[in-house]
Order: sequence, then structure tokens, then C-alpha cells
Amino acid sequence: MNELLDMLRDVPPTLAAAWGSWLAVGLTLLLWHLRARVWEEDQARLAVIARTRLKSGVRPPSGIRRPPTAVPADAFGELEAMLEPPTTGALSRRPGD
Repeated sequence: MNELLDMLRDVPPTLAAAWGSWLAVGLTLLLWHLRARVWEEDQARLAVIARTRLKSGVRPPSGIRRPPTAVPADAFGELEAMLEPPTTGALSRRPGD
């Protein structure tokens, strides 16, 4: 044990001061990095929250289901009936007929 203490006494004071300052700067950088990482994680979490946008409009409560809408068998049947010329009454002549 005495040999260890003698070895520590033989270390020059400038070397001990340099080592101590190196250790202090390293610990300061470690703490700064840890604080910055926590801040970055908080900012990333807040960015995700800010990106999440709610849909506009009125929606029913989540527990209520809408009844299914009936789909017609012929989806274009109504459109075809509207576009066809009437079969009753006087037929009009169109250019190109």
C-alpha cells in the first residue's frame, strides 16, 4: 500500500491537474449529451403529435355503427335510364340520326 502512495506522490502536479481537467470536461460532455438526447426524444415525440391531424367533420360516436347502405344490382342502370331518350310521345330528331 505504501508503494502505491509513493507512486502517486511521484506523479507531477501538472500531469495530475491535466488528468483532473480532462476527467471534468469528459463528465461535463457526458451530462450534456444525456440532456440533449432527452430533449431530442421530447422534440421527436412532440413532432409526431403535431403531425397527427384529426379528420374534420362530424362523426358519430365510436360505439354506434352505421347501417350498411344498399348497393343497387345495376349501378349504371339509373344513369342509362336518365340518358336514354323517352320512348313515349313524339320522338325528336337529332342531327346525325
